[in-house]
Amino acid sequence: MSATLLAELLDATPLPPETEDVDELLAAFELMYATRQPLLAAAKATELRPSPQTRTLLHELVAREAAWQRALETARDAVGAVRWNAHRLRGYAR
Repeated sequence: MSATLLAELLDATPLPPETEDVDELLAAFELMYATRQPLLAAAKATELRPSPQTRTLLHELVAREAAWQRALETARDAVGAVRWNAHRLRGYAR
């Protein structure tokens, strides 16, 4: 994979938005995901040539992937908490 392709992939992988709005987060993720798909397909067909530049780009890409993972896990937990609380309220209403 060339440094150019890695740079394009990094550009297509912004950090997740700082929001507690799950819908906004998911919309940003879906846009990022769709934008990255052609680049990831191209990346599979190319060989990575290690260099200081590609290592730096990969390090940043991994950090952004981890940020997305944390944001999505936080959103999942928030939705789960809302669902659990709604379930408990329905139980009290009986």
